[in-house]
Amino acid sequence: MSRFGWAYVNSLATGSVANGPTNSIQFNSGSQILSGSENLTFDPSTNTLIVTGTISASVYQGITITATPAGSDKQIQYNSGSTLAASSNLTFDYDTNTLYVTGTLRADNLIVSSSQILKSGSTIFGDDISDTHQFTGSILGGIVSGTIARFIVVTGSTITGSTGLFGVVTSSAFSGGTFVGTTISGTTAEFSTISASNSLVSNTTTIGNYAKFQPVNFDLPSDTSASYIYTSGSTNDLYFTQFNPSDGIENTTRLRWIEGGSLGTGLLYGGILTTVNGTTSFNISEGNGIIINFNATTSSSPYPTAKLVSWSNFTSQSLTYSGSNQITYVAIDTSGNVEQRVAPFSTLDRKNYIVLGRILHQTGAVTNGTINAPVTAYASIPDFRDFFRSFGPLKVSGHTLRTSGSTLGILKDAGSSYAEGRNYAINPNIANFISETDDPALTDSKIFREYVSGSDYIIDTNGNAGFAVLDPTQYNNNGTLTSVSPASKFTIQRLYWFPNSVNRAIFAYYGTDVYASIDDAVVGLGTEEFVEGGNTSNAAIYLGAVILAGNATDLTDPAEAKIISAGLFRGIPAGGGGGGSTSPGGVSNSIQYNDGGGFNGSANLTFDSSTNQFSLTGSLIVSGTAENVVYVSSSSPAFKISQQGTGLSFIVEDQTGPDASPFAIDTNGNVGVGTAIPSDKLHVVGSIKGTTSISGTIGLYNVLSASIVTASSNIQVASNAVIGGNILGSGGFKAGYATYSSDFTASVGSYFVGIDSTSTAITASLNSVATYPAGQTLIFKDIGGNAGTNNILIKPSGSQTIDNASGFIIATNSGSVTLISNGTNQFYIAGIF
Repeated sequence: MSRFGWAYVNSLATGSVANGPTNSIQFNSGSQILSGSENLTFDPSTNTLIVTGTISASVYQGITITATPAGSDKQIQYNSGSTLAASSNLTFDYDTNTLYVTGTLRADNLIVSSSQILKSGSTIFGDDISDTHQFTGSILGGIVSGTIARFIVVTGSTITGSTGLFGVVTSSAFSGGTFVGTTISGTTAEFSTISASNSLVSNTTTIGNYAKFQPVNFDLPSDTSASYIYTSGSTNDLYFTQFNPSDGIENTTRLRWIEGGSLGTGLLYGGILTTVNGTTSFNISEGNGIIINFNATTSSSPYPTAKLVSWSNFTSQSLTYSGSNQITYVAIDTSGNVEQRVAPFSTLDRKNYIVLGRILHQTGAVTNGTINAPVTAYASIPDFRDFFRSFGPLKVSGHTLRTSGSTLGILKDAGSSYAEGRNYAINPNIANFISETDDPALTDSKIFREYVSGSDYIIDTNGNAGFAVLDPTQYNNNGTLTSVSPASKFTIQRLYWFPNSVNRAIFAYYGTDVYASIDDAVVGLGTEEFVEGGNTSNAAIYLGAVILAGNATDLTDPAEAKIISAGLFRGIPAGGGGGGSTSPGGVSNSIQYNDGGGFNGSANLTFDSSTNQFSLTGSLIVSGTAENVVYVSSSSPAFKISQQGTGLSFIVEDQTGPDASPFAIDTNGNVGVGTAIPSDKLHVVGSIKGTTSISGTIGLYNVLSASIVTASSNIQVASNAVIGGNILGSGGFKAGYATYSSDFTASVGSYFVGIDSTSTAITASLNSVATYPAGQTLIFKDIGGNAGTNNILIKPSGSQTIDNASGFIIATNSGSVTLISNGTNQFYIAGIF
């Protein structure tokens, strides 16, 4: 046995000498002599091994004692007073190098073990259970308790303590202040803080404050059935992931996806608009709302963000547009400021503003009321369901009405529909949609007859057997069934069907009015005051209407009956029906017209409301004896034609054609009178005649060609007129006339130019010769009569000349000069006076 090693006595030892104090454990003092110490004792009355110092367990090395041992084999010897004694509660197995203590192992300082300490009961380290000590190594036992414990491995049924720093902890129950380690597993754990790379809980975890999830980057073990909560290291967002390999389930939900889907941009509370009528201000109560940005792109997953916007009371907020508009629309922006507009907030605006309502100032510049109409951020799904319920159950496809032979029986095709909850019992995954497979055709006519009387609805089921035919002889006259009189008149019966019907019968409502003809009844579909019973309004789809005479016997006879199948939204193509909307025909933007009693449209006749454009592919025919006038009140052109093709932009001709004298405008802007193929800006085939005058501000033509131009009064040309022949007339001739008293530039339209030289010399500059057509005449005259003193200089442009000179000077009083342009680079003098 090494120095200070444990002492035991085998069966060969003799003698009974014991040294040291009473109850001291005997040990080798160094010379094969037993010795004892007060720091290592065993109390047989309490079965307590007491160590004052450090317990260190290592490999046993024994000695041979010649004294006679007490007790049995492997029992540790101790000094009972003056002799050796032993107890079965303190033994050492030299085969396994294991010390057994039945009772309490008490260490006043530190236990150091290179192997293990095994206990079958409670082990107290210290003077009592409240003593504070620190331990390192491993503990295996039923109960582990202490203030501070630091171990590599701790395994027990219950572990308690204020602070536990462990590598691996396994127990059915944990409690304490702070536990830090690699793995903590067990049934119950109650800590103020748990820090571990893995925490496995088999029952319930109660967290009194919060659980902190650090961002992590790892692959979840998808081969194990489990659910995970974690913070992604790539997005720093909270995720929920579930795996169930046996069922092929892999489900991941991101917290921001839930936030973005359950709430929308809008008001959370407050935001009430008020005003004192007759003022120019308004108030907004304090409140808050959220603005959702989904941050969606085509290259990555959406990352919804919710910004909370709060504001205090806005008092006496000035109306920005009180004097210029009658309504102000109000919202809160992302910074919590008031936004005022004169136009309603668009659909896009409602994603970026918290819309509150409007301020009315319709009597002038002062307020006369408010309308609170906020968009709320919450309850979007319930609101959406309320919206759908307002339409009632809807026919999606099929369910077309058919006749049942040449009778008054009625059938329907298979079809699909939308009715809240009607498909739940068949397929709870698709509770509201009923497919045509689950709602097949009605092949035998079965009709329940119904009408509304006051607040009651009366159903005649014929003993639940139904009727084979409709009843054309009666109508609902303010809640009372009344005979159709005369029987040749018509009524409208509206037909309904319950998806996944139990009785598989068509519900036919009696009409509420009488019509002289089928056409009148078609119009009545949109105007008749029809009230639907509560049984069908929230559970049945609308199939359509049957117009039938009071004496009808055959639904296939067009003189007796007309069947109009319903469209979507509980309406029919011709309007009315079930209190719903009409179903338009044709393509988007097509203008609707009556197509044999139903609405229809065409791609050749459309109106685009976004551009206010009316489009017609085809002919527009206006007829009648009255005057046909188009009235326009606009600052824009009253009439505009934009030719997108290669044909004429505009043509007017007699209906019988071809017209010998049409009026046409081609795509180049050429106007033809008497010809549909004008070759110039104005091409007239025939005479131009003016009963008074032909005049304009500017009339500039390369060629004006006509056989005769006749006017009974004046022909006035403001600019140039190029005449290929003679000008004949019995009246006077008038051309451009202008006077100047200072330096000037002669205009292109000049003819006679008077120059006042009374007080100063004057320079008359000419434009480039090319701007004056060849042959154009310009007369310059001293009308001041003082050119001899104040000379008048006529100066060409640049290097151009007048009769090869750089200019011409009028130096005689009342003198004049006549110049003629050659149209290129020079003026010629035609006369000097």
